[in-house]
Amino acid sequence: MPPQRWLRPLLVLLAAVSCFLWGLSTYGESGALGSVELSETTASDWLFVWRHRLAPQAVPLDPRILLLTIDRETEVQLGKPSVLWTRDMAQICAKLRQAGAAAVGLDVAGDPILEKAPKSLKALVEEGYAVLQDAVADAPVVLIENDITGDRQQPAWPASVVAFADEGRNSCLANFLVDPDGTIRRLPLVGLEQDKGWVNHTFALRLAELGLGLEMKKAGSSWDFPQHSWPPQGRGDALRINHPGPPGTIAQESLTRYFERAAQPGGLEFYRGKFLLIVPDFPSDRHATPFVSVGLQRTLGGEIHAAALNSVLTGAYLRRAPAGWWASILAAGCLVSGLLAAFRTPLFSLLACLGGSLAYYLVALACFIRSGWILPLWSWAPCISVGFLVGFCAQFLLLEERRRGLHRLLGRMVSRQVAEAMLEQPRLRAERRQITLLFSDINGFTPACERLAPEQVLGMLNSYFQEMVSLIDARGGYVKQFVGDEIMAVYGAPKPSTTHPRDAVYTAIEMIERLEELKRLDPTEGQGFYSVKLGINTGEAVLGSVGSAERWEYAAVGDDVNLAARLESLAGKMGYDVLVSKHTRDLVEKLPPGWSWKSIGIQTFKGKTSELEVYTLERSGSQPS
Repeated sequence: MPPQRWLRPLLVLLAAVSCFLWGLSTYGESGALGSVELSETTASDWLFVWRHRLAPQAVPLDPRILLLTIDRETEVQLGKPSVLWTRDMAQICAKLRQAGAAAVGLDVAGDPILEKAPKSLKALVEEGYAVLQDAVADAPVVLIENDITGDRQQPAWPASVVAFADEGRNSCLANFLVDPDGTIRRLPLVGLEQDKGWVNHTFALRLAELGLGLEMKKAGSSWDFPQHSWPPQGRGDALRINHPGPPGTIAQESLTRYFERAAQPGGLEFYRGKFLLIVPDFPSDRHATPFVSVGLQRTLGGEIHAAALNSVLTGAYLRRAPAGWWASILAAGCLVSGLLAAFRTPLFSLLACLGGSLAYYLVALACFIRSGWILPLWSWAPCISVGFLVGFCAQFLLLEERRRGLHRLLGRMVSRQVAEAMLEQPRLRAERRQITLLFSDINGFTPACERLAPEQVLGMLNSYFQEMVSLIDARGGYVKQFVGDEIMAVYGAPKPSTTHPRDAVYTAIEMIERLEELKRLDPTEGQGFYSVKLGINTGEAVLGSVGSAERWEYAAVGDDVNLAARLESLAGKMGYDVLVSKHTRDLVEKLPPGWSWKSIGIQTFKGKTSELEVYTLERSGSQPS
């Protein structure tokens, strides 16, 4: 396969391999470029938005999940400061437990530090703590932690309360993992793990453990629910939150509705089997989720926990493509776009890449809607662009090489000057210009053809043309055509020249001298042709493209062209090496050393009404040949 055939696919393949390695190196939070991961997660936010617009029911909602919000109406009904809510919250948890709730989460923080509080207030708070101890003892009630730093707990409740919460197992982290752009997309699986195996899970996941009767365990370096579908998350010990929709998607009601139901006989049966999250509904507890990018309001922290809980209960997890598949998708996109750009026209390949990218994004959206798969989004664009640019550059290099090859080929078929002019302007327009023409013919060519073998004649003729054409090119002339053994050369076209008469005359002298030199090397004249006749004339001619739409050539047409051909024919008849018209002679006063002009008198030519004086070239002090 010629180099230019495999160069394009090779360059594109190298670009695809580079994109594969780049995809592996930037995959996940451990990737080399954290900004790439952030860009990917930001781009994936639009998947949530479009899923909700196109298929709002795509994520199943577990009807057992219910948010009980502490709003302004609840504050009014409680009728006391929040520091004294502990007794009320404990009583609510106890009654919900008695009503048969699957699990209750209390996303409300107490104040475990009361050293400086008045004794009367401290007594009331501690009384509330005692009631809360009873409510959480041996019950599926989960409290929150304010924070966990390193291996230390910072509970939201006093140690006496936490100890009753299954020895601290039901006092769980409520914090989220906030990405650098301030958006919450993940939830930590584990907040604290101690040497004895005691594990502090996050708030929502502990609710799932209690309600489902399962226990999250560590398998190798990751956490897993043994009897539950738990997909690999690809971002460490964290769960990607599958937000089912904008704020308010998950069922919620004011805690005042609880009080209304509690006042009715059997009203609390409504909460049997439910996962209940008692959460504050205040501006300070609202957070940015993927839906903030389209201008929607922030989401309650409790609803974010509920979204994570919903994923566990319904199995509607988000699944990110594994690193190998992730990198392979990017490499495939780069490969396809590169091959298109390398083997098709730029416009077609550009439109194909844009259309293919649109189709890919639609497929990525469909995968997200149907199964929660997250495919590369942001990284797709640079990989496609790299493939397109590499393919385009590879094709450009190939076309440039072909252009140069065509230029060289044209230079062999036509003159270099005509080839360059044709590449700039494929069909040269007609123009009238003064030029000089040189016709050359071999003396005794016909007898030589009859005497010698055809192969020998052709070899000698090619050697003769090689020598003569190099002299013509060196003086800026171009060979218009070969007719048998005749050469027609034009000076001053297609590129204008102010020295074309002199260039033509000097070429004729150099041709004669070169043939004499070659003859001295071949005394028997068995290896070449060494005797020529030449005719030179300067005058106006019409220059341009001549021929049909299918085939044409650059031509010089006019009476002065014919005159140069007749001068060459006359030179053979009169026995001169070269004949030059008076017009050309007048334009070339100075000749090379050892050469001079000599008039051979007035001559008549067919087609000319007036007689013309003709000159020949001779060596100074010699007689004409």
